[in-house]
Amino acid sequence: MKDQLYYLSSNLLTMKKILFFLIAVCIALAACTHEEFGKQNYEADSTQTDIFASDATINQLICLNDSLISSVPSSRKINYFRYVCEIAYADIKGAVEGFKAGSTFGPAGSWICSVFYGTGASAMAFWKAMDAINKNPQTGPKSIITSRDIEDMYYVTVMDSNFTNNRLEQSIKININIPENYVDAERLGQIHNLMLHALQNRNISLNDVDAAFSDEERAILRSPRYQTGFNNYMSNAHSFSLNYNITNPNAKEEKVVQYFLNLYKNYPSDLDDVNYIVNRYINIIEHDSSITQTQKKVVYTALAMAAYSSSYWDNQLN
Repeated sequence: MKDQLYYLSSNLLTMKKILFFLIAVCIALAACTHEEFGKQNYEADSTQTDIFASDATINQLICLNDSLISSVPSSRKINYFRYVCEIAYADIKGAVEGFKAGSTFGPAGSWICSVFYGTGASAMAFWKAMDAINKNPQTGPKSIITSRDIEDMYYVTVMDSNFTNNRLEQSIKININIPENYVDAERLGQIHNLMLHALQNRNISLNDVDAAFSDEERAILRSPRYQTGFNNYMSNAHSFSLNYNITNPNAKEEKVVQYFLNLYKNYPSDLDDVNYIVNRYINIIEHDSSITQTQKKVVYTALAMAAYSSSYWDNQLN
């Protein structure tokens, strides 16, 4: 369906396809304006708050989610990619929550906390998933990951060019169109994947990691407020659940992330699907002039993490 609706080239269109396309569009528009639309039995769309009831972007996302999720055949079998999505779901949540927690420290805090929360949540979710499918992770059982664990791996990632260059091929299946003004979101995804490589190997322990961080980043990572927030997040079982609770009902970026996560856990069956939904969301967000740059940073952090984390865990579990 998505190929018919969005990627048909003019030289392949026949009159039959044109007619089909117009009928499909009419049906979709009718569905989106029907008073009962939005009452689907999946989480995000059933929690729409009044403040966004007439928001054009949110309603576009509702239409997109509904059309894609309803297109999934009920007979589709659960395969390994479900575990990929479950692990990456925690990762996406962690990156977003890290961004929000770190924003109280300023831009540097948003960056470093997104990396640390996302990577930590991803590793913890992996260990939990391995328990669920009766497999042992490479590193053996571990109850909780610490910020210092991640500092060691961040050091390897940013200071060892050989390590980094040898593993960039893990990203070749990623095909997303993050706008140039938000390339830091995509870089965050790349760093995250490299850190997970180092974290799984866990064959080093460093005494001095300070060289990998700026003065501002070191001050953040050593602050009691960051340490408490990180430890609380990693020890909270909800951090690894397959639902996303909005903390600020008036924050449009959180609503967008919630809708995306609901689509992400219900629709993709492979990496091509992940790339597709990420790019569809980017296209919709880029046409909304009411979303601020800061709000876009939150959304694109989530979207980039979805693509990169999915790629990493697909390579691990496939």
